[in-house]
Amino acid sequence: MVTFSHKSFHFHATWGALLLAALLLLFSIAQLGLRPGIIAGLLLAICLLLHECAHVVVAMITHTPVLGGGVSLKGPYIRRKHASSGSAEIFISAAGILVNVVVALALWRFNGVLRWVAEMNAFLALTNVLPVSGSDGKRVLDAIRHTEHRAKPVASEPAATPASHRVAP
Repeated sequence: MVTFSHKSFHFHATWGALLLAALLLLFSIAQLGLRPGIIAGLLLAICLLLHECAHVVVAMITHTPVLGGGVSLKGPYIRRKHASSGSAEIFISAAGILVNVVVALALWRFNGVLRWVAEMNAFLALTNVLPVSGSDGKRVLDAIRHTEHRAKPVASEPAATPASHRVAP
């Protein structure tokens, strides 16, 4: 549908993004009514973008190249190279979840639209932490496993036993 490129960063939005936006608005309007629902839907869309921006910011801090991003039926996303270290991969992957947790905690004390946005951010954080394919939680878990695997010493072959220590058959 829409593609924007600047140097090495490419942004792409599909027709599915429009369907996602419509579903998000319908859901929020059904929950809160027309005017509050539109406001809540827009605020939630901003939170989804902040989630992805957090990944980008931490990727930039860790010198991990970000190739692009976009919005599809599945939601907003970024494309980046793998981080140079397991800890950087963990920080990048966890950054979006952390944004959702911070927003949820900051808005939880309010009522109405802001409380609904807080609840949706808590839901997003919980679903993103689950280690299912494509989730931030899965990326964090994979990075932890990869880091642990690299940290373990590799078992070497046992040293040859000197002839004086061999047991005769």
